[in-house]
This record gives sequence, structure tokens and C-alpha cells, in this order.
Amino acid sequence: MSRSLTWDLTPVTPSDGFKEEFEQMEKMLQRLDTFEFHQAPLLRCTLVGDGLALCSELDSYITCVDSPSVEWPLQKLHDYKKRFMKAKDAFHCYLHEASIDVFDKILLDVTDASLSELFYFWRNIPPLEVVADLLPLRQRYAAATQRLKVHIEEREEPLSLSEAIQLRSHADPVIRRAGFDGLEEACRLQQDEFEELYREIASIRFQQLAPTPEGLLHVAATANHLQVEDLHEMWATVRQERQSLHSAMQQLTQATSWNSYDVWHQKSTERFSWETACRLIIDSFASSSIEMALFATSCFEKQWIQVIPDQEHGVSFCASFPTSKASRILIAYDESLVSLLALAHELGHAYHNHVLHGAPSLLRSYPMSIAETASTFAEMLVLDHLDQIGDAALQEDVRNQRIRRSMMNVLFLDVRYLFEQQLYEAHQKQQDIDFSLLMANTYDEVFGGLQLHHPRSAWIWTPHYYVTDLPFYNFPYTFGYLLALGIQSIDSKSVTESVLPAILRDGGTLMMERLVRRHLDCSLTELYQHALQKVRSEFHLNRS
Repeated sequence: MSRSLTWDLTPVTPSDGFKEEFEQMEKMLQRLDTFEFHQAPLLRCTLVGDGLALCSELDSYITCVDSPSVEWPLQKLHDYKKRFMKAKDAFHCYLHEASIDVFDKILLDVTDASLSELFYFWRNIPPLEVVADLLPLRQRYAAATQRLKVHIEEREEPLSLSEAIQLRSHADPVIRRAGFDGLEEACRLQQDEFEELYREIASIRFQQLAPTPEGLLHVAATANHLQVEDLHEMWATVRQERQSLHSAMQQLTQATSWNSYDVWHQKSTERFSWETACRLIIDSFASSSIEMALFATSCFEKQWIQVIPDQEHGVSFCASFPTSKASRILIAYDESLVSLLALAHELGHAYHNHVLHGAPSLLRSYPMSIAETASTFAEMLVLDHLDQIGDAALQEDVRNQRIRRSMMNVLFLDVRYLFEQQLYEAHQKQQDIDFSLLMANTYDEVFGGLQLHHPRSAWIWTPHYYVTDLPFYNFPYTFGYLLALGIQSIDSKSVTESVLPAILRDGGTLMMERLVRRHLDCSLTELYQHALQKVRSEFHLNRS
């Protein structure tokens, strides 16, 4: 399989300036206004779903091209998305409040079982305003981070934010420390600007979503198809594993404590050429799901992947084009184990998009709580495969990766969750608070004082605090990680072929408790236990 340095965007390229697409969306919205809610409900769903899919298509194209020389009509695209979201929420509200007779009549016209489940879901769950109008603040955040320059003695030119963050994995400990100190100092100099920005975002969320931190958490949980009680139980369960993860980190670093800027340094010397990476991923996927393996093969063959050197661009992503039924992946690949797993991760996202291509357009969206499941599952398949075929050194590298991934999803995300929770509480009470000190104290709470040199500025360079529609972005990643572990812990080849795609397809129409009971035959409580038992067993079975 040849290495393609440039993806093929021709099939997904929209009209110049999105003129034709905007005209199409305008006609769709006008048509929505021509009939009442009880008339043509399936057509209404199609128009709303197609409109949102087209918005996503255009947004993905902007993400892929990302040219500073092009003036994208971001505000206009944002406005169209809001109008389609309002149309969706209005129909949701109508179904929720309709009489039983009216609701039953609507269901008579529905032949797709998944769409019926969506209607039942909306019937039982009141609509929520979950999209705060944050576009101007997102743009301010992007501009502020672009102005942030990191100076270190080891480099003549100042580093960008992403370049400085990449130094966490540098082989030289002196450069890792210099990058850490330089980033902390650069953020300190701009701290007032980011504090003001964060407070404005918090104010808008309180005004537009919910008036209290508890209300914001309820909005975020419901949008992710979870009960608040499910979240409290999840965090209570994973926090019981803090000590075991601390012990695993001590083994990994061979020390009783460790520096935060050394955590992401990879000692592995194993290299994977692009051709080897493609073959390994296909073989890894095939060991569990022939469908996933065939899909990955098609991604490589169709030029859906653009490969760039790691030092050129530190961010990998998967962009979904739901109207074109395609995806595009940008991967910063340097032949390391980390970039091999990043490639598998993005292919997992693309597979999720692929599974949904046959569904009605309104059902192709899904909550963040399930967005990381296929991608995390794909990483696990590669780690398992490498564990089986590798020598002792590679098996040790695999174990270290498992520890880092568990630490990220269980410990680091808990830090971010607690930090955000306490900031909202302080903001509501109009308390003055030192953001960086709170970040450091939260690290101490979660890591028990074992991690040294906390990244006090992490609240500045973690974009999800600023650019997500919902508050409390952290827990969906942890939940998705536990769901992927749970699937794998009860998995066999025959199960994966049917269960994983089914979970991905139903994730947009069911509460997570019902989803897990339907496809994994267990409760969320049991899922959490299955997942964490697998974490414990992996550390034990691979311990040297």
C-alpha cells in the first residue's frame, strides 16, 4: 500500500463560497415553514437531518483546508446550523408535549425502527437548549492562542503553543523541562486575557443553558444520554482506582513520584513504516471484525488519509462528510508507536461515521459519550495485536501505553472535570479565584501529591474549556473509554461483528443505560466494573 501524502478532497469540495449549499439550506428551511408539525413528520425529519448534515459537511471541509488566506463564511454557516437546530428542538418539543393520540398517529407513518426509537426518546426526554452562542468567544480564544509564543534557550525562534506542547514527548529531558517552563511562563503573561475569556463563556452558559453548576451538569449529562446519577457513580467508581493507577505510574517511571513533563515521553525505539502501520492496523482490526478491516483497507486505497511529518503539524483528526458519506483523516505520522495508535484512533472515528451512513440523516448525529468509543476500541485492538506478536521489549511498550491511556482517561480527565466544576461554583458565587492555583491543587487532589511540577496553565491550553458547545466536556471521554473497555472485556469475534456497530448505530437514540443493557446485557454499574477489572488485569498480566 503506497503512502499518500495528500488526500483527495475533490469528491467533497463544495461550491465556491458555499453559495449553492447556502441556497439549498435556505430552500429547506423555507419548506419547513410551509406545513404544521403534525403534517409530514418524516419529511420534516429528513429536511432537518439533511440540513444539519450539510452544515457538518461544510464545517469539515473548512477544517481540512484550514487556509488563513481564505475568508470562510463562518458566521453564516453558524447561523444556518442554529436555525436547523431550532427546527429540530421545536419538533422535539412538539413530540414531547403531544397527546398520546397525536403521537400514535405520527408513529403510524414511521417505518424505520431507529427513527421510532428517536421519537420515543424525544417523547420521554424534554428538549434542552444545549448550544450556547459562543462563536465570537471561540474566535477570540483562537486568536489569543495564536499570539501565545513560547521562548526557550534551546531554540532560536519562539515556539507556537502546539510546538511547545509537543516537546512533552521529546527524547531530551532538558528540552522537555525547558518546553514546560517556557509554556508556563508564556501562559502566565497572558493569563488575565484567558481568565476574562473564561468568565465570559461561563456567564453565557449560565444565561443560555442553566443558572447553576448543577443545572449545567444536568444539561451536559442529558445531552450525552446519561443521568447525573450515572456520572456521579462513574466518577466514584473510577476514583477507587486512583491508587492502582498511581502504583502503575510508579512502576512505569521507576520512582515514587514523577514530573508531569516526563509522563508523555515515549522510550520505545520500535519504528513502524507507513506500509507496516497499514498492514498492522488491518490485521489488528481483522482479529476482531472483518468489517472494520475491510473498511480500513478502503480508507487507505481511496486516499482518505493525508500523512504529514509530526514536526510539521502536531494535531491529527478525522473529519466527517455525512452528505458525501465519506471521511478524511489528517495524521501526523513519525513511525512511532504513539502515531501508529493515533492512526488507529482516527480510523476508528471514520469507521463510526461509516456505520451510520445507511441511517436516516437525523440519526447520524450522536452524543459525545459515544463519540470516542470506536476510536478507543480501535486503539485497543492494535495494542492487543502487538502484545501477541511482539517481543518482550514491544510488549513492555504496549503495557506502558495502556498505563498512559488509563491515566489520561481516568486521572487527567478527572482533574479537568473537578477544575471546571469548582470554577463554575466560584463563578456563580462571584468569588475571586486564582485559576492556576486551583489547577495545581486539583492535580494534587487527583494524583495524591505524587506528580511533580503540575501544568498550572493547562486550563489555558486545553481548548475544550472554550470551544465546545457544552460545559463539562471531560466526562464523555472517560465514559467512552469505559464503554470500549467494557465491550472488549466481554468480547469474542462473533460478538464484535454484531455488537459494536449496533452500539454505534443506537447511540444517538437511546439513553446509555438502555443502550448497555440492550447490547451488553449489563447495567452501567456492571459496565464500569467490567472496564476497570480489565484495566487491573492488563497491568497485572503484563507486569514484568
